[in-house]
Amino acid sequence: MIPRCVVNPSTSAPPGLEVTAAHADLAWTYHRGFRGYAPTPVHQLDAIARELGVTSLHLKDESPRFGLNAFKGLGPSFAMHHWLATHEATSDMVFTTATDGNHGRAVAWMARQLGYRAVIYMPDYSAKARVDAIINEGARVVLVPEGYDAAVQLAQKAGDEQGWIVIQDTATPGYTEVPSWIAAGYWTMARELESTLHGPAEPAVDLVLLHA
Repeated sequence: MIPRCVVNPSTSAPPGLEVTAAHADLAWTYHRGFRGYAPTPVHQLDAIARELGVTSLHLKDESPRFGLNAFKGLGPSFAMHHWLATHEATSDMVFTTATDGNHGRAVAWMARQLGYRAVIYMPDYSAKARVDAIINEGARVVLVPEGYDAAVQLAQKAGDEQGWIVIQDTATPGYTEVPSWIAAGYWTMARELESTLHGPAEPAVDLVLLHA
């Protein structure tokens, strides 16, 4: 099923939409069979809706997602699964990425689920709680004084020089496939709404605000 979206008739669909939609279907199937998966709740905020003068207001609460307190687990979990399904893996393989928090924790968490090691590059100004959360997932954290962009470059360099598998949510020239898999994994949030707020053909909402 292709994720439904509204496209201005005067413009063409975003590049790669069909491919991302196909991967979103794979992610939806994968997540529903994943150990510990459960749809996150949707809360109806009637008092705030009345205050704003809208018919209804709903909040999809991602805090229970895989025990990570963030939606980010959906993207790396599918991307890493799909990488393993399409590449030859070895027992000593290492996953790596750059992060300032939730994405890196999701990569570290998924690596632990799969029985692999993870090395996470973080700006050295990252909050200690975020660093500790990633270490608690069993990953090694490398703090980078030069900041986030430098951390991204170091993760990519480690992938090139050491053969580590880069699971980065930041697309760069020549590195777009894995980020697109991560984006496809996030579509599971939308697919869960089909059994709560609306069916595929008749959405019951007029405006959706997304993380960006």
